[in-house]
Formats: sequence, C-alpha cells, structure tokens
Amino acid sequence: DLHLSIRRQRQMCIRDSVYSAFKSCVGSFVAFLEQKGLGTLVPKRYELSYINFIPQGRAYASLDNISSVFPDLHWQRPASASGRFLSSPSALSWQVSIPLPDRQGEGTIKIQSARRAPTNEDVIRAELAATSFEGRAATPGMDDWFDVAHAWIVRAFEDITDDTVQREIWGKL
Repeated sequence: DLHLSIRRQRQMCIRDSVYSAFKSCVGSFVAFLEQKGLGTLVPKRYELSYINFIPQGRAYASLDNISSVFPDLHWQRPASASGRFLSSPSALSWQVSIPLPDRQGEGTIKIQSARRAPTNEDVIRAELAATSFEGRAATPGMDDWFDVAHAWIVRAFEDITDDTVQREIWGKL
C-alpha cells in the first residue's frame, strides 16, 4: 500500500524533525548548565502531545452527530425529534485517561468544541497526550519513551476516530 507508506513516512519525518529540534534544545540547555556550573539536568517527567483541529462541516454537521467522527461519543436525538427533555449540545468537553503500555505512564484524550480564532470557524479540538510517571524519566531512556508515546498517540487517534473519516479527511487507505 504505497499511499499509506508514503503518508506514514511523511508523518515520521515530521515527528523526527520535531524530536530532533527538541533534543538539540535539550543539548544546548545541558551545555549551558555545565558551562555555568549549575549542575546537571534531571528530568522528572516527559510529555508528548498531538493536537488536531477538525472543522465542522467536513466530518460532522453538528455536535448532535459527533459520533460520525468519534464513534465512542454518542448524543441521542435532540428533544424535538424524540421527546427528550435535553436539546442539542452547544459545546462539548470530554476527557479520558488510559495507562500506557508496560506502566510507562498515562495517555490522555481530550475532545472539545472550540472556535478557530482567525476564521471564527467551529472546530473540534482533539488533544492526545502521553505523560511519563513523575520520577521515572531518565535521560538515557528518553528516546525509547518518546517512541512509545508517539506510537500510543498515533494508534489511539486511529482507534477513537471513525474509519470513514480517517479515509475521507486524513486520506488513510
């Protein structure tokens, strides 16, 4: 599957360039600490976050049908259609925490309605983050931890989003 392979290579290139820049900044900071005799860097925790903005209209018409993007979130029909007391939601905020593999930390998924500032466009903000447990971060294991965090975030996003949206919006084959 050439298209998927190219897309994943592009994602990895972006991830690798961001991570490379991060490591360069950490290296500069460590050198500064050493040069000034301020001690060594001792990481307490790591965190990696990815944020996606999903515009209303392309993947979902309103918050009533948010399950068209995120099947795990479902809103029953609004009051006018079903006799329910509650009407359609005007905003959305959902969060869940899930352990990372091998007790390496915790993953968090936050899904919120938002408005994009420059265009005033309604969007869904999906933030996926992985955080190591405090005191378990160590510089020698940093690369391995960020690899696990990246893989968890990518797989979690694939798991929580609808297959049709993945194909039509993100071009997954």
